[in-house]
Amino acid sequence: MLKIRNFISFRTRGSSLIRNSLLVLILMTIYFATYAQSTCGFLDTKVTLSDRTSLCVKDVPFFNKAGLIVNDSNSTYADIAKRSSTFSIATTTEPQLCPFASQIAWNFGTRENSLSALKGCEEKLQSRVSQIGKADQSVNCKCDILIDSNSTSKWNKRELDLLTQQYLTQISASNKPLAIITREKQQGQSVVIASNDRIQDIVNQQKIENERLRAEAELAKIRQKELEDLIRKTEEARNKEQENRPDQNTNKGPVRLKVEVLVIGNKSYPGKQALVNSINDAMAISNAFKSMGFSVTELMDARRDQLVNALSKFNEKSALADLSIVYYAGHGGQIGGRNYIIPIDVDFYDLKKIPLEGIDFYLVAENFMQGKTKLLFFDACRNNPVTNVAGRSIYKGLAPMKPAEGTLYSFATKDGQLAEDGAGKHSPYTAALLEHLKDKNDIKTVLSNVREKVIQRTKNQQQPYVYDSLSGGSLILSLIIPK
Repeated sequence: MLKIRNFISFRTRGSSLIRNSLLVLILMTIYFATYAQSTCGFLDTKVTLSDRTSLCVKDVPFFNKAGLIVNDSNSTYADIAKRSSTFSIATTTEPQLCPFASQIAWNFGTRENSLSALKGCEEKLQSRVSQIGKADQSVNCKCDILIDSNSTSKWNKRELDLLTQQYLTQISASNKPLAIITREKQQGQSVVIASNDRIQDIVNQQKIENERLRAEAELAKIRQKELEDLIRKTEEARNKEQENRPDQNTNKGPVRLKVEVLVIGNKSYPGKQALVNSINDAMAISNAFKSMGFSVTELMDARRDQLVNALSKFNEKSALADLSIVYYAGHGGQIGGRNYIIPIDVDFYDLKKIPLEGIDFYLVAENFMQGKTKLLFFDACRNNPVTNVAGRSIYKGLAPMKPAEGTLYSFATKDGQLAEDGAGKHSPYTAALLEHLKDKNDIKTVLSNVREKVIQRTKNQQQPYVYDSLSGGSLILSLIIPK
């Protein structure tokens, strides 16, 4: 009897387990069915938007449009996103003025994904511009990342919907700019009446532009606050200075001076923007100053935050200096009459950001260098195989500068011209500077000899230029005995 009761108890427990398992399975089926109806499916791909919300790729009509992927006309971007570990999609950012072009890259890693997608989109975009002839302001056409699986999108949901709807309109009309599509309808004597949806689109576009302007204004305030803090530190350092600095040497005998030097070399810019000789140039100049006994600070391949930090520390180090020297080799250029040092993390695809992301060369001398005498050597504005992005020139040469009292600027080339990066180990300007830096001549004579040698070696294609407001006697670097 005991064994029979145990058997009955076992069967009862087994039936209970089966019923419970079936109940759990039914509940899970209901949950996943409901989940699939309300948001992404189990295997669908999400992307993060600029407002930190998530979006299911398959829920955007544009990403479900077949025929956009080369060699795979049956697949959609949503299909690719679902079966690829990483992906990036770049498209034109000016649907009104530019033809539609798109490019997707995947499984190459975050940085390579974006660069590959942008490059492919740019090539397609320029090809389409040439096909349609003179598009409205087509020279300004460019591409940008629409979504990237490994980074937060620059668009919010509303902006993404607006852009992708415009792309679908372009695709249905032979990928032409929206402005040309409208013009062709008018020329065909078709009266186009804007619908309420189109009016709302215009309102949304204006709101997006206003939001962008507000964001840029906030960023400008942050940059201005950083600058004001550094200027304040400069003034405090000057007020604490207790000793009288000796005047410049007025003869050709040895003189004791406290000298501080900052040497910056930027080479590893993204893609084809990379330089060849800038690090070689900076290291050679640094070694030359060290051999003269000067205190030298080196900074190579610097991002913007590293440049700001280094300049702030250099400002403190040179607080009691008689002579401050800054040498820079790398990309540089002028926007709106202001010359900028360009960090390696600057966004070459949005030139409007350079005044915010670059370092104003004039402010380097005026706010981050101490000493009665300041020398700045600027071996920048170098030529490069890629001299434009989206049809817009990156380099316009340097703008002329008006130095303050006791300041000298030595540029590798005159304003409005480009400097060579050099076919050998050094650029033409730095090579000549290394040959004459230790001459027993006044610095102005040294730079005059450098100028003649560069003009000769470049067959008059590059002409170094000096802006100076030095006062007092001569300054001979080779005769300075460091304190």
